[in-house]
Amino acid sequence: MAEISQTIGSVSSMMTILLTTVAAISLLVGGIGIMNIMLVSVTERTREIGLRMAIGATPADILMQFIAESILLSTVGGLIGVIFGVTGAEIVGNIQHWPILITTSSIVVSFLFSALVGVFFGFYPALRASRLNPIDCLRYE
Repeated sequence: MAEISQTIGSVSSMMTILLTTVAAISLLVGGIGIMNIMLVSVTERTREIGLRMAIGATPADILMQFIAESILLSTVGGLIGVIFGVTGAEIVGNIQHWPILITTSSIVVSFLFSALVGVFFGFYPALRASRLNPIDCLRYE
């Protein structure tokens, strides 16, 4: 009986490592996607950035604007992920007759982590936008 318990524990540990690795790779890919979207947004809105700086916006204002946008983008993605995750878990639980436990703390942690990913991967595009020269931005077409 002890061998069965040990085998179940070993399989459970291996599944935890596997799922953690898949989640980490998914977060990395998602973060790179956020960074690319924000870099394109900075490029497309160069004239707007120049105009805002010309009328008095500081580099900190521009930085905060783009960081807020990346946080919003990542938390909306996190919300969609939580909805799909909870729905998928409920469907699988109902089909397989497994008990499903989804805690509020796991949902809160996932939202905080998605916001952290937004800050981390949105910082470089936001910094790049805040360092643009207003005169060059106004000439940009």
